[in-house]
Amino acid sequence: MPTLPGSPVWQRDASHSTVLDYHLSMLHDVARMDSFRRAINATVQPGDVVVDIGCGTGVLSFMACEAGAGKVYAIEGGPVIDVARELAVANGFADRIEFLSGWSIDVGLPEQADVLISETIGNAGLDEGIVAWTCDARKRLLRPGAALLPQRLRVWVAAAESFDDYVLVSDWQSPLLPYDYTAAHRRAARTLWFVDLTPNHLLGQPELAADVDLTTAPNETIASAGEVQVDRDGTLHGLACWFDSLLCTGVTVDNHPPRGRIELVPRVVARRRTDRGRRRRPTRMGAVGVRRWRNLEVDDRPRRRVTFRRPSATGRAAPACGDPRGCRRRSTSSWCP
Repeated sequence: MPTLPGSPVWQRDASHSTVLDYHLSMLHDVARMDSFRRAINATVQPGDVVVDIGCGTGVLSFMACEAGAGKVYAIEGGPVIDVARELAVANGFADRIEFLSGWSIDVGLPEQADVLISETIGNAGLDEGIVAWTCDARKRLLRPGAALLPQRLRVWVAAAESFDDYVLVSDWQSPLLPYDYTAAHRRAARTLWFVDLTPNHLLGQPELAADVDLTTAPNETIASAGEVQVDRDGTLHGLACWFDSLLCTGVTVDNHPPRGRIELVPRVVARRRTDRGRRRRPTRMGAVGVRRWRNLEVDDRPRRRVTFRRPSATGRAAPACGDPRGCRRRSTSSWCP
């Protein structure tokens, strides 16, 4: 029988095309790939045992082999691992790479590794579970004193205006829809959206929301509360989130606007309500003002969700440099200590 839309085979193939497109876009991210290659070359020593969590197409495992790794354990929970196996054979790395299918928290290794590599940073830094994977690997998969790539991760937020991207949320309230889609609108408003923003979309300077030392961080929910400065007129559609990460000494990677895709948390997620208890429309703001974000919580366990909750006693996130408004956009060769 022909494989028709809706059949299991067709659905599987359609899913694979999405996965391949996603991984191809990462391979084309030259700055990100170059940063990881430099960090791997500076860290991996000849004969090292390396574990690559979330290996994808295996590109970082290949780099580790070229840097001299004696053995690489490449762990991947998605269907792209089948592609990675074929690519390893085609590129001459199959004799040193052992691919392990599944979540790293469910996988065991026959030996402890000297180096951990994980590119599970996503677009907002914490949205692919890197803290959970790294914490588990430190306890079970790595020898004492093993090197980690990346070592440190920071998440930034800024008030953002993006009429084009906000329609992903607001169109669920369109009067042209045939039925009541409030439930879909509510889910859309609580979703992280991948968007391409430029500095012109930002209404003010970014604030530091999280600063995580991956060499010591426990597997716990990371909570942050604070304020964002608004410096110009505009409509607040959401909070833009992005990251910068220290891979190793002297090598960083980031997706600060306009460097790459970042994530937008729709404004309605903050659950600011009118006196009648209804959600507000995106807020129109004056040229200068301060808006608070409500305890931004990133659940970094495998379920991986980001929500806004009521402020807690955690207080405002402390910027690493002491003054977040003094932190400008960074290149991959600089780091604000």
